[in-house]
Amino acid sequence: MDRFAVQTIQLNRPQIPVLSSDIRRLSTKKILDAAKLSPGQPDIVSGGPACQAFSTVGKRASLQDPRGRLVDEFIRVVREARPRFFLMENVMGILSAAVKHRPIKERGKGFPPLTEDEKRGSALGQILQKIDDTGYTVSYWHLNAADFGVPQVRHRVFFIGCRDRIELDPPVPTHDKRGGVTLPWINLREVIQDLFEKDRRGLAFSPRTRHYLKKIPAGCNWKALPRRSWKRAIRGAYDSSGGRTGFLRRLSWDTPAPTLVAYPLARATCMCHPEENRPLSIREYARIQQFPDDWIFAGGLGRQYKMIGNAVPVGLAQAVGEAIASKLRQHLNQDSELKGMPEPVFQHVRV
Repeated sequence: MDRFAVQTIQLNRPQIPVLSSDIRRLSTKKILDAAKLSPGQPDIVSGGPACQAFSTVGKRASLQDPRGRLVDEFIRVVREARPRFFLMENVMGILSAAVKHRPIKERGKGFPPLTEDEKRGSALGQILQKIDDTGYTVSYWHLNAADFGVPQVRHRVFFIGCRDRIELDPPVPTHDKRGGVTLPWINLREVIQDLFEKDRRGLAFSPRTRHYLKKIPAGCNWKALPRRSWKRAIRGAYDSSGGRTGFLRRLSWDTPAPTLVAYPLARATCMCHPEENRPLSIREYARIQQFPDDWIFAGGLGRQYKMIGNAVPVGLAQAVGEAIASKLRQHLNQDSELKGMPEPVFQHVRV
């Protein structure tokens, strides 16, 4: 539906067919036709239904949110295309989301007990039941991108389904926070310090925000300011609960970046450069998400930040993809009818 995302794919991967449409109005047949496949032939269907409905911030409308119901559209395509495997990516909140969210202030003494649909994890239960009804065995993995060579701490959940009732093992981490038996996490310095001034194209903080950020050292946030200025610095959030660690946050050279967000100027998820009083640039965002330096992004700055921030990091996607491809090769080798066939070649159709 996003014309800038469509343009970006067409600019960088013109050989991939792109179906620009609302998935709710797109038939599985059209997707299969674009891939030159019939039901039962695809090796994999992959997708990431909108995650905002399952985020732990915002309205938490879960499956009641129109975006949350896009999970049903993904399952529809799986049911009709009958791939050997499917891959569905989402935020961590999908594991704990309730079908119906009841605000904290409306729980406990003086309020009725939670209904089954209001209990933690009830949305996940419904999703797993819908997948089970398709006949697929499903595993779900909680993975941190930093554990796979991505310079970013980004926790995501991957649902992997298999038509042949095979359970897959998650990919083995290649990196570790302490770098024990694996490689150490990749820090911000390693991936963006060599960028030049021409690579600093991006948005700018307001004068007020810059005023406070100038006083905050690398790796710190608003709590590094004198205590007397805390309330003025973060305003109404001062009386809120929670750690509020993203407010007036300056990143550190010596650690991976936190999860990149769709808008680096957001008050609660500030993304300030370790030394300069500016947000991370478009090119720095792209480096952290591991896009090639020659990748072209369509649209204005705001659109570009959103596309990059919402993406699955390349290293994490590769680790998950290789785990599935390995199991697919093993499965094909064991299938007597398919012995001697070449290894699978994945046909990509972006929807």
